[in-house]
Amino acid sequence: MSLSGVLPLLQRRREFLFVSEEIARRRHPWVTGPAGSAKACLIAACVAHAGRRVPSWIVLTPTRDQAEKLADDLSAFLPDRSHTVHVLAPWDTISPEDRPSVEAEGARQRLLEAVRRGDPVVVVAAAAGVLSPLPDPTRTSGTRVALRVGDQVRLEDVASRLSAGGYERVDLVGVPGQMAVRGGLIDVFPSTDDRPVRIEWVGDEVESVRAFEPDTQRTVSALDGVTVLAARVSGLDGPVLPEALADAVYVLDEPEEVERQARALYDHAAAAYERAVETEQIARDVPLPVVRWDRVAKALDGRAGLSLSTLHRPAKGEAVEFGFRAVEPFAGQMDALARHIRQRLADKDRVVIASRQGHRMAELLAEHEIPYTLLDGIADVPEPGRALVIPHPLTEGFALGDLVVVTDSEILGWHRRAKKVRWMREGARLESWTELVPGDLVVHIHHGIGLYRGLERLAMGDGGRDYLHLEYAQGDTLYVPTDQINLVQRYVGADSQTPQIHRLGGGEWEREKRRVRERTREMARELLQLYAERERAGGHAFAPDSPWQREMEDAFPYEETPDQLRAIEDVKRDMEAPRPMDRLVCGDVGYGKTEVALRAAFKAVMDGKQVAGLVPTTRLAQQHETVFRERFAAFPVRVEMLSRFKTPKEQKAIIAAARDGAVDVLIGTHQLLNKSVTFPALGLVIIDEEQRFGVVHKERLKQLRTQVDVLTLTATPIPRTLHMSLAGLRDLSVMETPPDARQPIQTFIREDDRPLIQDSIRRELARDGQVYVVHNRVDTIDRAARRIREAVPEARVAVAHGQMPEARLEQVMLDFLGGRHKVLVCTTIVEIGLDIPRVNTIVIENAHLLGLAQLYQLRGRVGRADRQAYAYLLYPRGARLTHEAEQRLVAMREFVELGSGLRLAMRDLEIRGAGNLLGA
Repeated sequence: MSLSGVLPLLQRRREFLFVSEEIARRRHPWVTGPAGSAKACLIAACVAHAGRRVPSWIVLTPTRDQAEKLADDLSAFLPDRSHTVHVLAPWDTISPEDRPSVEAEGARQRLLEAVRRGDPVVVVAAAAGVLSPLPDPTRTSGTRVALRVGDQVRLEDVASRLSAGGYERVDLVGVPGQMAVRGGLIDVFPSTDDRPVRIEWVGDEVESVRAFEPDTQRTVSALDGVTVLAARVSGLDGPVLPEALADAVYVLDEPEEVERQARALYDHAAAAYERAVETEQIARDVPLPVVRWDRVAKALDGRAGLSLSTLHRPAKGEAVEFGFRAVEPFAGQMDALARHIRQRLADKDRVVIASRQGHRMAELLAEHEIPYTLLDGIADVPEPGRALVIPHPLTEGFALGDLVVVTDSEILGWHRRAKKVRWMREGARLESWTELVPGDLVVHIHHGIGLYRGLERLAMGDGGRDYLHLEYAQGDTLYVPTDQINLVQRYVGADSQTPQIHRLGGGEWEREKRRVRERTREMARELLQLYAERERAGGHAFAPDSPWQREMEDAFPYEETPDQLRAIEDVKRDMEAPRPMDRLVCGDVGYGKTEVALRAAFKAVMDGKQVAGLVPTTRLAQQHETVFRERFAAFPVRVEMLSRFKTPKEQKAIIAAARDGAVDVLIGTHQLLNKSVTFPALGLVIIDEEQRFGVVHKERLKQLRTQVDVLTLTATPIPRTLHMSLAGLRDLSVMETPPDARQPIQTFIREDDRPLIQDSIRRELARDGQVYVVHNRVDTIDRAARRIREAVPEARVAVAHGQMPEARLEQVMLDFLGGRHKVLVCTTIVEIGLDIPRVNTIVIENAHLLGLAQLYQLRGRVGRADRQAYAYLLYPRGARLTHEAEQRLVAMREFVELGSGLRLAMRDLEIRGAGNLLGA
């Protein structure tokens, strides 16, 4: 069910009747007043009122984020079995030599297929998305593959058509746009679907079609058939969206901003095109991937439509005003929320609470004796005097007449996006066989190091099975069934030398394992006494989660990943055990380690204990202070921060308050380890990037581990720490699943080139983003900033480095965070902890002078949101590099391929192959 029951309340209003009549007369009224979810409600009311008489609607928004939020809200308001909502995201590739993602092309294919079937649709597109041409139907008809069980068709013909449709041939499919052919079957991951399918033949007859999970290769469901649309469409000469949907009614959300964004995008794409032609990267006859806004506007001219703006009025003509009102924000103050709802119900208003945590809201109303009904959705008009609670999240609430819609944005202070089906592998470990390519070195737990030669299907009895073909020394061959993949891992070495390939049945492998075990024992001996003391000491066993704990966790504004949930469970289990916890949580930058720490800290405070949060930089301390205070604002928890940003008087007062037990969570740099800082009830120490602290500090941390629970967070563990965890001396939780909609960072290793820097910055500015330019020399950083200003004069450029006066540095960072500067030329001070979702391009000058861990951390400063991020790792043009610098460039290329902090750490292990052996 949906929230369609509120639409009649809007459709009865005089303003709505006027607007709907104007649209029916093929006119274009302008409406002022609605904001956020109110816009979606009004659009949904128009769509529902017109019904099947208007099968297609086009909604254009200024930005991708606005498009996705509007689409989520539209899906909630539209009646069941009404129009389906399609989102056309921008390609995020505006240079002519780039290609859009398979998912972006698949979204357009899915839309055209729905239109071909005659399905009613509502298309929501950002300005950047509507400028990208749709696939030309004449180019896609020949690559469309429709199969049903029992069809007579040759496997080779189907494979050929899939290849013509842009499907990449691989050994094992893992992401949309891939296909694999093995024996009598084809695996294909359609660009328009969430799961791959396996099509199996007997002779020339299709015997079965099954959907399966790419991780496990296990069947999910049997299908009667499948339709596979093209993954890649050649040519850019198809229609734009309004031309493809000729009879559609269109809606402009903030019309002036839509046009401004569209024109800016085209101008930037045209400039990139000219530069690419001048540098002979492309030929002049290669078309631009976007069209002018004028072409889109011409296609819209004369059509029925609607313009929506929260504040602006049209330059000519009148505007229809709707009396939408904002809802009071409560930011976690549940008692105030309950009083507000009780008053609205007493006034006979119709109150709808649309919250992801609907059941928790029902409990709250019951506790305050407020009449309510909990439903999956409402198809009828809500009754006055009784609250309706619906577990459908909306972007934000609104009020109109006697209707009041309250959402998580008002209840909690933020909104959690609806979870999307994720096609990427969830937490695929290093031994995942889907990552192997022929020629890779692998380690079999029983037979040692060999070469992976590919996946082969061998006939066995009355059927066939898939096997990994491994090659060993002197031509020995081993076939490993795919269901025994847990015995095989990719080889991880610590240097560029090729390891010895073992013989099957030889003694080299057993000798190698004995040597590694002995080295591991030597490394562990110095730690055994420490950890024996930790086991004997006995620690505080924390109580199970309290109701406040669950309430705080429900307020998390994002969807937890499976790995994140496992890490949280691991930490809580350790905290509730009667011995000091010492757990390492290893996760890529932006994968949610801070949320793990937040929940652990809250659990400790709820049990009467204090928490110390140790971080390597003052910037990170300041950011953690802000995040912890925001999350704990609704609860009686005092959070303080101790760093050089505090005056001596403030530091003295904070230390005294911590000593008296008045501070629950104290976050700081190495100052927290001073003897002057004491806690009467310290129960948990959280350490962020322990490798960034010195030897003296680590000795103090060793002592803490025998006394209190310790939680360590890292993206790139040093070899010693990783060895300890792999050997079982420290508990380890690994977070490898990217958050919803997170896209891999596109990383380029290039010679330093002013036009390249110019184009990368302008690309980001065109989509209203921000840029880091890392120049790690303070004496020349102002000169570097001057070059950026000359190259991109329209950009607002600021400079930041650690030798600036503290007050000035703090102001620069706050201005950049607030969007007043678009480009920050900085040293590596941004390496740790800064989280600014609008920064999605980073340019690193002289990258060959930085270490792999530094490069990984810097690259992780971008790609924190759901838009495509770019990292440019530059080295001097034409410079005669030293041998050491050349080796760093080789390592940089390896680093790009490794792809995660854990793999980077495994790459740095000092003992050849130890990661595989210990992991086994």
